[in-house]
Amino acid sequence: MKILVVYHSLSGQTEKIAKAIYDGCGEAEDHAVTILKLKEVKPDFLKDFDLVFIGAACHDSALTKKAIKFMHKLPVKPDYKVAGFYTHSSMMADGTERNDAMFKQWAGMCTRNFKYFTKNKEWEYLGEFHCMGMPNKLIKGFIHRKIIPDKEEWQDYLKLLESKPPTEEDCNNAKKFAKEIINSMG
Repeated sequence: MKILVVYHSLSGQTEKIAKAIYDGCGEAEDHAVTILKLKEVKPDFLKDFDLVFIGAACHDSALTKKAIKFMHKLPVKPDYKVAGFYTHSSMMADGTERNDAMFKQWAGMCTRNFKYFTKNKEWEYLGEFHCMGMPNKLIKGFIHRKIIPDKEEWQDYLKLLESKPPTEEDCNNAKKFAKEIINSMG
């Protein structure tokens, strides 16, 4: 099987997950795996692959504009299957009301972006992976001013960032995700 991992990373967080997915694909049996930055790929290039992982950072609550523009250029009903991934600075949805609401508001559009393209481009979409990425100073300030102004909740968020996401565990989960997607294809 020919597999492509293509990604748009603003600060290196999504690139780290893209490389983990690439590694996970490489650990699967006898597959030709290619990893490229989005700017290195023309949409027509994807036709040579059986499976394409598309990844981007979450920016302004959605996938990056460059990733969305790229996906708009992809054909309807391609021969390849698609899986998605993204990194975000929001809390992870974990079943708690606050974190679930925060994730939905500040990162949930990324999932809706992939669902939109799955429906409108008739992709055979196999699933997605997401995890936290480390926010830059500007984003961190925005989160504190607009999303988490409460001092106690902010301290909890800062403690979470001490792990410097995406963590090694996130990368291992991304590898596992890649293997599960490949295994789902038979």
